[in-house]
Amino acid sequence: MGKRVKLQGDGHVVAVCVVPSDELPQLPPKPREAAVLYKESCAKARAEAVQEAAARGQDPEPEKAEAPFESLSAKKQKPYLDQQQRDQQHFEAAQKEHLEAEKALRPKLGEVLLCTSGGSVLRLPVMRVRVMKPMKRSQGRLMKVQSPDTLVSASLMSSVDDEKDGATVGEEQEQDAVQEVEEDEGEEEEEEEDDE
Repeated sequence: MGKRVKLQGDGHVVAVCVVPSDELPQLPPKPREAAVLYKESCAKARAEAVQEAAARGQDPEPEKAEAPFESLSAKKQKPYLDQQQRDQQHFEAAQKEHLEAEKALRPKLGEVLLCTSGGSVLRLPVMRVRVMKPMKRSQGRLMKVQSPDTLVSASLMSSVDDEKDGATVGEEQEQDAVQEVEEDEGEEEEEEEDDE
């Protein structure tokens, strides 16, 4: 059985678009600083001490104020600094993998055209479209539509239009723009000749 779309409030389905299932590898959380890792370690140790005291039926010992990370000796700081460095290296490796996958997947997955009843069209790479939960404004929106305009369709298309003579998409668009200008100039010359 396939997945169902659960709608909330006045939500309704406005467009359905079939796209490839390939996805970009997810990036790990950003590496935290050593001082943050130290605070988390202290909080974890405190929570474990409270649980152990509760298991013995005793009251936990009064919480001691933790020493600032900067005041710790180099030896005590080292495990947290090492962890920060490992996390940073892991994150950078994941970023590199993410960028390489993006280069490979972008032309393969294509792009989606979002069209509104008012005539607006937005073109988005498929890999940039995230699965979003309802009412999660912090995740961002794909397209902002002014009332009373509404989204009416979403269509999958190739990310690369028909290329001419091996030109890239950007070069092709520049060529088209030059051609349009030349055609306009030709029409103006014809009009001037007719006037004479």
